[in-house]
Amino acid sequence: VLSSFLLLMACHQPPVTSNDNQSTNDVDKLLAGHFKGEAYQVKWNRSRTYLLAIKSLQKENKIRTPQTLHFVVIEKSTNTIAYENRVMDGKVSWYDDTNLKISGYQEQIDGPHDRGNVYLYDLKQKRVIQYPKEKL
Repeated sequence: VLSSFLLLMACHQPPVTSNDNQSTNDVDKLLAGHFKGEAYQVKWNRSRTYLLAIKSLQKENKIRTPQTLHFVVIEKSTNTIAYENRVMDGKVSWYDDTNLKISGYQEQIDGPHDRGNVYLYDLKQKRVIQYPKEKL
């Protein structure tokens, strides 16, 4: 319970207007149902048009096993899922306002660009963009 409280406090957002409050409640319901009640972390992009929700990983035990990182991106204006993915031993973060920086290995490989260890996903173009490592 304490860790959930600390996680919520770390993700504390500035006050919202009543219109935004309904939108936030809708997003909370969508994510709670999507992650089946499990804990998740929220990161907004700079313009607050997209919300990145990352399912919390289990704590490591003595034997190191690969973990799947499950995340979704919600488009705030429509309260819909704009992108969802799972990566093995991965990390995800905002690269800029509409691109995600993703590292790890895909659980399911959908195309030739999905094999890379570090890549960008463009939310506007709705596709993976490969970049040389030095640009990241």
